[in-house]
Amino acid sequence: HENIAISAYDESINKFSALEGTAFLTSHSLVLQHKDGYIPQSFLTFYFYTRSKSYTEQSRFIKYSNDPETDSKVDYVKDRTDFIINNTPKNSIAFIDGPLIGGQVSAYTLKLNQGLLNKNIIPLFFVKNTRSNLVTDNIKEFEGQYNSDLDWAHKTLSIGERTNFFKYVDQHNPKFAKLFCYVKPFRSSPQRVEFHLETFERFEKEIPGIMDLIYYLLLVQGDWRNPQIRTIIIAEKYARAALRLFNINKLAESAGITPTINQERFAW
Repeated sequence: HENIAISAYDESINKFSALEGTAFLTSHSLVLQHKDGYIPQSFLTFYFYTRSKSYTEQSRFIKYSNDPETDSKVDYVKDRTDFIINNTPKNSIAFIDGPLIGGQVSAYTLKLNQGLLNKNIIPLFFVKNTRSNLVTDNIKEFEGQYNSDLDWAHKTLSIGERTNFFKYVDQHNPKFAKLFCYVKPFRSSPQRVEFHLETFERFEKEIPGIMDLIYYLLLVQGDWRNPQIRTIIIAEKYARAALRLFNINKLAESAGITPTINQERFAW
C-alpha cells in the first residue's frame, strides 16, 4: 500500500568433480520488482578446491581445502552476504531463498540480516525443503505423530492457511533467534517463512501485510508443484540463465583438469 520496493534473491550452483579437486561455479541473482517489470543483477563466482598443496602453490586461484563441501559453503555465504547487502535498495522488503539459521553459515546469515536492517530493509527467509522438528518435538501432543514440521503443517493446514508464529532462541547464543511459520498456498507441501526477532521488533506493524503479500505472490506464481513466491522464481530464472553462459566442462578441459567417472556420467 505504501509502494515499498520488493527484491528477491536466489542462486544456482554447478559443481564439477575432478581428480585434482572440486570446482564450484555459482550464480547469485538479485531481482528488483518494478511496476513495469523486473530489474536483475547477477554475480558469478568460480572456486576450485584441492587437498594438494603443490597445486595451490602453482596458482593463487586454487584454494587448499581438506573439506571442499564446507569451505565452498562458507565462501558462498560470504559472497551472498556482500552481494545482497551492497545491491538491495534501502527502505525495501527483501525475500531471500534459504534459512535464516542453519549449520555452519548461521553467523554469516545473521550478519546479512543485520546489514539489511541497517539499511531499513525488511528481510524474510524462505525454506522449501527441511527435516526440522522444532514444532513437533516441543509440543507434547504432537510427539510421535508426524515425521516432521512440514508433515504436521501439511496435514493440519487447509489451502490458503498458515500456522501461528513460533519463537526459537538458541540456548547457547541468544543472537540465534527467529520467528517462523508454515504457509500452505496449495495442496502440495507447505514452506517455512522466517525472520529474526529484531526484524519483528522493528517492523511488527508491517508483518501482517507482508504475510498477505507473500500469499498473493504465491498465488500469482500459481505453481502448486513448486510453490514459491513469484519474485524468487524470477530471481531463480536469472540465476540459471547466467549460469548457462559458462560451460564448466569446457573450462575444466581447457585447464587440463580430469573429470571423475561420475562427473562424466552424471554432469549437469
